[in-house]
Amino acid sequence: AAAGAIEPLGGTRLAMIQSSLLRLASLFPDTDCNPLLADEFNQLTGLESDHIRDFVLSHYQPGSRQDLPFWSHSGKTELPPTLDHKMQLFMAQGQVALYEEESFPDTTWVSACLGQGLWPADYDPMLENYDFERLAARFDQMKQIIQQAAGAMPSHGEYLQQI
Repeated sequence: AAAGAIEPLGGTRLAMIQSSLLRLASLFPDTDCNPLLADEFNQLTGLESDHIRDFVLSHYQPGSRQDLPFWSHSGKTELPPTLDHKMQLFMAQGQVALYEEESFPDTTWVSACLGQGLWPADYDPMLENYDFERLAARFDQMKQIIQQAAGAMPSHGEYLQQI
């Protein structure tokens, strides 16, 4: 666990341990112990570590928190080039650059940025291809299905009595 600890309070450690175990299983050496396998494991693990570092650092950038010296200072630190590019791309059009060995999907990155109060200056032009009326109708349909399913379920107390 210590090898995967980038931030003591985050869930990044578990993600890193899991992916490292999967990577180890796929690159597990045979009796010859080819050093190329170890090099590949180390290179991929290093890439993942850099991306997790970027994800953690993204939470300490200028956003909604400037109330304490810690937050004020952390928002002024220089970003690694990969994170700087990712943040600039998001701020431009809400797009997320995903690289090889990313541990977190684009939706998690978007949530982290928006949670920091960082909003894109413009929208992704791909949104012009969406039929928003059709999407709204589909969401209304899904809402009705969920309400019907929830209405057919027993209450919490009723369920506990059935056990």
